[in-house]
Amino acid sequence: MQKAGSDPGLSFNSAARYSPCGGIEMTDRATARALVYGRNRDLMQAVPTLLSRAGLAVTLLTADRQLRTCRNVSRFIAVERLADIVPRAAEEAASGYDLVVAGDDDTLRAVRLSGLGTEDKLRLLPICSEGGLGHIASKIGLSHALAEADVNTPVFAVAETPDRLPAAIAQIGYPLMLKADYGMAGNQVFAVESEADLEEAEVRLRYPALVQRRMEGELIDCSGFFHQRKPVAISLSTIIKAQNRGRGPSVYRQYVTHPERDAGLIAALQRIGRALDADGFVSLSAIRAKADGRLYFFEADMRPTTWVEHPKYFGADPAISIAAAYDLPPPSGKGAGTSEAETIVLGFLPRVPILDVLRNTANCRAHYENYCDRNFWFDRLADALNTITLRRVTNGIRRLFGLPPIYSGRRAAQTLPRKISLDAN
Repeated sequence: MQKAGSDPGLSFNSAARYSPCGGIEMTDRATARALVYGRNRDLMQAVPTLLSRAGLAVTLLTADRQLRTCRNVSRFIAVERLADIVPRAAEEAASGYDLVVAGDDDTLRAVRLSGLGTEDKLRLLPICSEGGLGHIASKIGLSHALAEADVNTPVFAVAETPDRLPAAIAQIGYPLMLKADYGMAGNQVFAVESEADLEEAEVRLRYPALVQRRMEGELIDCSGFFHQRKPVAISLSTIIKAQNRGRGPSVYRQYVTHPERDAGLIAALQRIGRALDADGFVSLSAIRAKADGRLYFFEADMRPTTWVEHPKYFGADPAISIAAAYDLPPPSGKGAGTSEAETIVLGFLPRVPILDVLRNTANCRAHYENYCDRNFWFDRLADALNTITLRRVTNGIRRLFGLPPIYSGRRAAQTLPRKISLDAN
């Protein structure tokens, strides 16, 4: 079964990327509709602004009522329970949308494992046909899809049960990565240098599991937007600072300002688009191997990242490419910025330490609109306070002003000394 309108013959076209960068000025020219649904506020909050700038009227469906602060939403649908998100989204998507965006990994997995029919699943998932279901929220499925498409990916083996793990490890050899088939933000991902590290990891590992050769090199993010298997908006960045001593979500990234000039990267993304049957946002991660300098792709989460709007700050506005993909007029308004440099460092303001906000490191204060498109300065500073004590004080002050408390999230479990996160959010 194939999603209506899918065309496997499309190829990369970067012409839209050379257009002037659009700002966040809104008009009433929307001629297409987008449904954004899910539960993760951090991953979803920048998406309505991006899609509305591209010319789509956005419906936002979620159980997180704080997402009401997103201004660029035509319609907000609140559900009471997390379990209601997928069935309610399926009902809404059936009314007809040009683009449907699942906002996070848990929601993608919930759709895949739901009792919905194939047609309903295809409406909700960023894939063109039933053939793409196998890699949704599955590290094992992804590795098979990439390998079968001749995309560079680390050598791997699969252990369906604990008793098959020794044979899989013998096939790959040390050092290696052990990964449960599904996990988020580095959960169930373990670096194993030798047999001495194995016993502790085995206790916590869930099965089936992926056993992957560990590669030394630089972590690269190649996230972007695919339309009918074609990469239409891409970015290329490296994480230069992350939370939780480098194991958590990224705080600063160094972007390559013209990734479309890398012919090898574009060819790889074309193969990946076909391999994944991609039709929407993809959070794509790779390792640039020290041994040969090549990119080896190992992660493809079929949803947006928190950084989805940042390329506009150096003239690579994804709204322009998305608008062109849906035959919409280019965004209007003042451009957000251009850069003649080959690289540029940008920060994600809600994660930037308070001292860096005060110093305006990487011009981070200019990027406030990426955070739910709000510009209240107290919010910007308060969201940068990232210690428990300061957060409690800040939340007390916020309550005095009638503002919602800062979302603290769950701390990463410190279960293993060699547990690492390859989360590129």
